[in-house]
Order: sequence, then structure tokens, then C-alpha cells
Amino acid sequence: MNKKQFVIMLSGFVGPLSGNAVLALLPTLSEVFHVSATTILISIPVFMLPFAAIQIFSGALSDINRRGAFFFGFSSYSIGAIICAFSTNFELFLSGRFVQGIGFAFVNPVITAILGDIVPTKSRGSAMGVLGASTTAGIALGPLVAGTVAIIDWRLAFFIFASLGIVVIVLFSISFAGFEFKGSFALKDVGKKLLETAKNRNVEYLMLCGFITFFSYIGAISFISAELSSLGFTDASIGVIISSAGIAGIISSPIAGRIADFLGRRAAAVIGYSIVAITLFILSISDRNIFELDIVLFFILGIGTAHIWSSLLTLSVEVIPEMRGTSTSLFNSARFFGYASAPLFLSPIFEKFGMSTVALVASLSAIFSGLVVVFLVRESKTEKNK
Repeated sequence: MNKKQFVIMLSGFVGPLSGNAVLALLPTLSEVFHVSATTILISIPVFMLPFAAIQIFSGALSDINRRGAFFFGFSSYSIGAIICAFSTNFELFLSGRFVQGIGFAFVNPVITAILGDIVPTKSRGSAMGVLGASTTAGIALGPLVAGTVAIIDWRLAFFIFASLGIVVIVLFSISFAGFEFKGSFALKDVGKKLLETAKNRNVEYLMLCGFITFFSYIGAISFISAELSSLGFTDASIGVIISSAGIAGIISSPIAGRIADFLGRRAAAVIGYSIVAITLFILSISDRNIFELDIVLFFILGIGTAHIWSSLLTLSVEVIPEMRGTSTSLFNSARFFGYASAPLFLSPIFEKFGMSTVALVASLSAIFSGLVVVFLVRESKTEKNK
């Protein structure tokens, strides 16, 4: 991995690190802002909804100016984290989360597109596997970081997120100094190119799979956090359980990427969906009051999602090679709408039927997404032959 690839992987980790860090801070933030733990969960979709929505356009804009999109994105992300750190009420905290979501919406499509630009086809699956694992690790390790530093002060977590955003900007400036990013079309053509890309069947199916995958994954970790909190688990314990998925992703990502390169993108995705579906089903029938079992199940869940993202991310930059930023923006927008939607749509199910039903719904969703990959998604013949 060269320094350019390292900066892209680090960027993929830092953005979502803050996304669900609040999962390990539920008891603390609930006490500080005088609201329920369920209400605190609203801060996840407040971060993710603008993140998902703005990506519809930000990816296309990144096809015009990748460097500008990157700098604007992480600058906004860091400012939002600082607002959260200085929040004196829940409304101000939510506004900071909203600004963070807007910022990272400009980063996520461009880092995927850049990786597709600088990595050859034969090893692109491996590279995308690491990027997918970086994103998953950020999602999973965020609660561990937040839960650990909360022992000192919860605000410190957001100061750390802001600092990391600034560090990434500096590293990007150094690593890509003199590197020429070529725009694929003019600003006036953004709308036209978006519509053309959105009508591509492969892009549509990938968007559906991305949405369902994150919907299932975030549904599982969001409500297991709420349940464990009600069972008396500490912030640190919850953080350890959830972060085990990210650790598994980091460990298994090189293997997942190589499988995607060797067996093909779709085959690797099916392996991942099978692992995720089975693990979520076991979670639905297991005793979640057993700390060690929870860690094992989330570790396996992380292995499955690493296989899925390595495949889908690679497909997203290959289906329309000349429009990488636009196609990845639509794919990422859809998958993070799934991220943002999970707490909203699954909350009524959790409150009425409990965590077992949420896990079962997530398992069935993973099975459906796997079937979409098998029967509908097609790999690019042009990219295969490169």
C-alpha cells in the first residue's frame, strides 16, 4: 500500500468513526441532555440523512473537482465535531451532527473514485476490500473510542474526531501534491450525467443491495446497544462488543478482497451475505446477556460485511468506469440511506417485539440482497478484461 492509498483508507475510517459513536454514549448523553436513550439515537439519522442525500450530487461534483470536494468535506466534518463538543443542549448537539453529515457527504464518493483511479483492475478488489473494512472499522470502533474517552469526558471524543479530520486534510495535501485529477465533464452537465447513471440497471441493483446491507448491519448494532444498555452493560462493555465487528473487518479485509479478485465480485458478495444472514439469525435466538457470545457473533458479522463491501465497492467503480464518482455517489447515497433509515424504521419493531425480531428482519433482508446479487447484478466485461 503506497502513501496515496493509505490516505484514502484513513479517510474512509475517520468519517464514519463519528457516525455511531453515540451508541456507547447513550447513558452519558441521556443524563447530560436530559432525554431518553432512544431519543439520543436520533442523532444517528441526523448525521446520516444529509450524508446520504447530499451524496447524490457530491459524487457527480467530485468528477469535476476531486480535490475541492475532499477539502470542503473534511473541513465541514471537523467544524461539526467541534460544535458537538461545545454543545450545551441536545438541539445544538444535533446541529453539529447535521454539519458533520454534510461534510462527509463530499468525502465518501471521492475517496472511492480516487481509489478506482489509482489502483489497477487486477488488484482493485483487494483495495476496495480494505476501504470497505476501513469504513466498517470506523463504524464499529467509533463506540469503542467514545466509550473509552467518556471515562474522562464525553466531549473529548468529538475533539478527537475534529482533530482527525484536520490530520487527514494535511496528509492528503502532502500525498497528492502535484497529482492531476482529470474532470470527466463540465458543471452544466451534472444533472444529465446523474440521470444517465441512475438509469443504469447495475447501478440500480447495487444501490438496492447497499441500502439493504447497511440497513441490516446498523439495525443490529443500534438496537443491540440499546438492549445491552437496558441489561446493565457499561459504556465500555457495549463499545467492546460493537467494535469486535470492526476488528474482524480489519483482519479479514485482505482475504475478502483477494476472494473478490479471484472468484469474482458476485461470488465474494454471496459468501458475505450468507455469513451475515446466518449470524443475524443466531443473534435472534441467542441469549444476549452473555458478554462473550455477543463478542463472537459481532466478530463473525464483521467478517461477513467485509466480504460484502469489498465486492460491492469494487462493482460500483467498475460498472461505469468513466463515471466512477457519479456511480459511487449514487451507490453510497443508497447504502447510507439504509444506515440512516435503520434506527427510524426498526424502532417500532424493537419497542413492540424486541431485539430478536429486529435481528430476524435483518437476517431476511440480507438473504434478499444476496439473491439480488446472484440473479440481477452483472459484472463489467470491459473491466474484467483489463
